Amino acid sequence: MRTLVIGDIHGGLKGLQQVFENVALQKEDHLIFLGDLVDGWSESAQVIQYLIELETLYNCDFIYGNHDAWCHDWLLTGEINHIWYQHGGQSTIESYKELSSSEKEVHLAFFNLYNYPQFAGSLRQFSKVSCCASVMKFVSRACNNRCE
Repeated sequence: MRTLVIGDIHGGLKGLQQVFENVALQKEDHLIFLGDLVDGWSESAQVIQYLIELETLYNCDFIYGNHDAWCHDWLLTGEINHIWYQHGGQSTIESYKELSSSEKEVHLAFFNLYNYPQFAGSLRQFSKVSCCASVMKFVSRACNNRCE
């Protein structure tokens, strides 16, 4: 079994798919996503849908990033955080225009599921140092302390 750690997808579905093609995913692989799944490239909603489907086939763990927190807040309330909007949120909102409200609800449930307790409420409550320490502890446990 391999443990593959992927971070900062930022809405780049084609890039993510190319990574998986290059590593030739195997059924027993463990995939850890380090957050910032959305914002930046134009396929954020499609990335989330792809990951929802991917976790039905592979052992996946997801860690909530700050961009994911902003997207979650927007899906939940419809309110646009202006900092988020200027830093990738605009492209994420555009990517969700073709999705039905029920599809958006599925995505919201995905974000709710992976809002880990150590990040209670939102990553914005934590400093970068404490976030990094929490992420490294999680990855270390997930890799059975074999990660370096």
